[in-house]
Amino acid sequence: VHKIAAVLLVAMAGSLSAQPTPDSEFRAWLWLRSGHPRDEALVEALHSLGFHGISAEPSENVTRLQKLGLPWYVDQMVGGNVLAVGTKAWTRARAASFGEPPRNHRPACLHDPKIMAAARKQLLQRLQRFGPHRPAFVSLRDEPSFTLRLNPIDWCDSLASRRAFVRFLQDRWGTRARLGEAWGLPAAVDPGSAADQAALRPRSTQATRDLLFHGDASAHALVAWNDTRTFADATFANAISELAQVAREGMPGVPVGFLGGQMPHAFGGFDWERLLQSAHVVEAYDNGAARALVGSLAPRNVRFLSTITRSKKRPPRAS
Repeated sequence: VHKIAAVLLVAMAGSLSAQPTPDSEFRAWLWLRSGHPRDEALVEALHSLGFHGISAEPSENVTRLQKLGLPWYVDQMVGGNVLAVGTKAWTRARAASFGEPPRNHRPACLHDPKIMAAARKQLLQRLQRFGPHRPAFVSLRDEPSFTLRLNPIDWCDSLASRRAFVRFLQDRWGTRARLGEAWGLPAAVDPGSAADQAALRPRSTQATRDLLFHGDASAHALVAWNDTRTFADATFANAISELAQVAREGMPGVPVGFLGGQMPHAFGGFDWERLLQSAHVVEAYDNGAARALVGSLAPRNVRFLSTITRSKKRPPRAS
């Protein structure tokens, strides 16, 4: 039986700080590769080991799972580079960022209407494949990120992103005078003018370093960089929120979220306070006290998951 078990997901309801007694909604889920048979032998093995159900992919034949009476959750519902940038795409984009001129474009710009429309369409089509059947919960993506996990890169400097950045600055600072003062620009800075928009472009990490060590060492350089990183966090959280809403409308009553969440970082998009506004099923990797942080921020209706990988040093059943 142990050969089928690769990863165990343990789900709990309620925030981590609100667990004084054992949780009646505790569930153990087995992450199972798509090639493994879904049959009565699997169901019997899962029950004997105390598992509640298994993972399913968007292409899964869930009718078969329903006939077996096997609960399931679905993962990776948003594909491509929308909510998680693949290694090859990230490597190519990073190389382009060092080009001449540098091109700091996210492979899938989250401010591009076509990109987001395609993601919404794909998600709805995948949900509709399940027909009347309902998963225990929907994970939009495993290890989602604005970049590749937490790898630093100065996204996004596409035209759509630059326009959104100016709107973000207007909302963040409120008045032209406050924005100009914070960025060290003339008080009459006009976010609506093409000339001033050029000065209000997202500030890269390298440009900030150059200013701090070889030019303007005042706080103005850090303000622009901080605004850029906060904008990236907000962009990622808004994309999660938009697609989570699509999933909730497509499957009313089914919890929606993501797996493989990272610790807060300058890159990656993991402003958990923003993310928890729309994600009601989450897994936070146990790095940098992320689990404790997420538990302290989460509403009571958020369900937490953690991954337990079989240890090679102990017998399979002991793991």
